[in-house]
Amino acid sequence: MPQLFLHIGYPKTGTTAIQEFLHANRTRLLEQNTLYPETGIDSVAHHQIPWVFTEDSRSREGLNRQCIVEGIRRELDNCPSAEKVVVSSEGFIFGIDPERTLDIFRDDFDRIELIIYLRQPMRWIQSDYNQGVKGWRRLTCSYEEHLKGIVSLDTSPMDYYQLLSRWASVFGWGSLIVRSYDLEKARLLSGFLRILGVSEFVAL
Repeated sequence: MPQLFLHIGYPKTGTTAIQEFLHANRTRLLEQNTLYPETGIDSVAHHQIPWVFTEDSRSREGLNRQCIVEGIRRELDNCPSAEKVVVSSEGFIFGIDPERTLDIFRDDFDRIELIIYLRQPMRWIQSDYNQGVKGWRRLTCSYEEHLKGIVSLDTSPMDYYQLLSRWASVFGWGSLIVRSYDLEKARLLSGFLRILGVSEFVAL
């Protein structure tokens, strides 16, 4: 069975740039025996997978666990050379329970590794606020109010150890590949390809 690399976040750590690269270069990746599936794709990332399991209003009508599992299996059958599969959505890190995530993939992959990029907390909060004001959340609070709200949460998105522990309790600490976005952002794509064991190439 192939190996799965599950890129689960964090948001605001270059995830969109990585996903755009992977989606635009599916053919080039497959030449190196690495599949970036179309199943579960929303735009360029696999957001539909966590959305289905959290009953998010953005999930596609009629899409369910069986559709996702069968879709990935069909793609693997059509790409017998694929030794590695990459699934990417920051929706996994907060939105879906690790046990349910494992349940989706456990029967079809010999080994599962989780890729997680972390960012200096205050920079992450500032970036999250800026996106929240401009994006679909339409935040109207001040930055100070936003910061206070995050700090006061029972389960803070900035408590990296607590959140990673949840995933490690299911997949094992040895399955977590944790990187610093702040240290690697200048070489983000090349670093990601090294994790996959894929030779670097110029994006299409």
